[in-house]
Order: sequence, then C-alpha cells, then structure tokens
Amino acid sequence: MFFIGLFISFALLIMGITVFSNLIFFPRLKVDSPEAQPFISVLIPARDEAAVIACTVEQVLAQTYPHFELLLLDDHSSDGTGALAKQAAQGDERFRLLPGASLPQDWLGKNWACHQLAQAACGDLLLFLDADVQLQPQALMALTALQKRTNAGLLTIFPTQIVHSWAERLVVPLINFAILAYLPVLPVHYTSWPAFAAANGQCLLFTR
Repeated sequence: MFFIGLFISFALLIMGITVFSNLIFFPRLKVDSPEAQPFISVLIPARDEAAVIACTVEQVLAQTYPHFELLLLDDHSSDGTGALAKQAAQGDERFRLLPGASLPQDWLGKNWACHQLAQAACGDLLLFLDADVQLQPQALMALTALQKRTNAGLLTIFPTQIVHSWAERLVVPLINFAILAYLPVLPVHYTSWPAFAAANGQCLLFTR
C-alpha cells in the first residue's frame, strides 16, 4: 500500500506540474493583424449538417480577414446540407460548394473528403474546420497571426466546447482536463518526440 500511495502521489505531482506549466506557457489566440496576409482556404467537410451549416457558413464569410475562400464539400448528405450552405452564402464569390466523390477502397470518409477539399483549394494556408465550429469575426486574423509567430507547419487549437445536457457537462470537461494535465505544452513545441504530438480535428491549419 505504501508503494501504491507513493506512485499515486508522484503521478499527481507530475500532473500538477504539467497543469501549472500549461497555464503559464499554453499559447492563446490574440486579435492581431499579421504583416503578411496569405491567402487562406477554409475547408469544411460536411455530411448531414443541416442543423448547423448555415450558421457556420455565415460566420466564416463574416470574417474580418481579407484574403480567403470557403470551400464546402457536401459528402452525400441526405438532409439538404449543400442547398442550405449555398443559400447561406447568398452568392458570395468566395464560397464554393463541391459534391463529394464516391469513397475509394482503403480510404476513410472524412480523410477522403478533406483530401478532395485540399485538391480543390487555392490557398497558401489550408484551414480544415468541422461543420459545427463557431467562429468569432476575427478568428482567421488571430489564427494567421499565431501561425506566423510560431512558424508552425500545422497549427491546431482547442476551442471552447459548448455543452447543453447534463451528460455533456459531465463528460466534455474531461477533454480540457486531458489537455491541461496530460499534454505538457513545452515538449510539444520544443521537441520532436512523437509521444508529445497532438492535434484537434475540429480546427487544423496547415501550410501548403
């Protein structure tokens, strides 16, 4: 029992140190205007997202960042996702709606959708977003500024998780706990150890 207690105490100490260092060093998005403003392709794979897609399209097109396009791939939706997205865009020339091609053998659905989007994109930066991600008007500006400050080939962020039900309120905070307590940000940024590699598929910004 002594050694079990010692092990638990040591584990809690490491977690506490990790949380403390992450709270200090974890980078945060700041509203900033980068000197260079590369062209961004905002890429959204969507299947049966009728409940949220209009809001997402409107929020992307309302960005203060001046140089971007929005490509949405309708991956064989059965609920009119594509039509609702096109309606929300209101003829904005920055918006393109792509029909999803059939899934090839040995591909996973979302990976295939993202691949098609990347092939069609014109941007120097490729921003993959989930269809239900909500953006503040200066989100692209802040993302680009952080990418330039860090010179990141892949920049990922952990957005605020919106919860409604009691089950969500119980489970979703575990995501933040895992990030703060188990993912030490300094090794993530300053070592090349694969054990410290992590990303969030809700928001991935790649250099081409």
